[in-house]
Amino acid sequence: RVGKSVGARLKQRRKDVVFIEKDKGVIDRLRSEGLLVMDVGPIDEKTLLEAGAENADGVVASLGDDSKNLLLTLTAKEINSHITVAVRINEAKLIPKFKKAGASLLIIPEAVGGCRLADAMLGNITDDVIVGK
Repeated sequence: RVGKSVGARLKQRRKDVVFIEKDKGVIDRLRSEGLLVMDVGPIDEKTLLEAGAENADGVVASLGDDSKNLLLTLTAKEINSHITVAVRINEAKLIPKFKKAGASLLIIPEAVGGCRLADAMLGNITDDVIVGK
């Protein structure tokens, strides 16, 4: 869900986005929305090269599993040392490991969501991210 939101926002801003997915239901849903999706198995060096990571500006690691996101971060940085790696993490205690692996941006969705919700309650947010306004 995080990856889809990121991809939709980047596509709105006319950025090229390739989703790497193995779940058939998710693939069908993303393709029905007009998004480019690679139907693959494990996320490895070959997959990232096929997706264009060698020349990409960035990659979003939002697999929902911190160990898989860490491996994706390491692999992306091996392929392209200048790539920006944005990572969705679950455990704050892993932040140092992700930084050491080369992650540029680290987000814990629950923490960010909680802060945004509090800001909305205080009247500090009026953007399109808040549903129901």
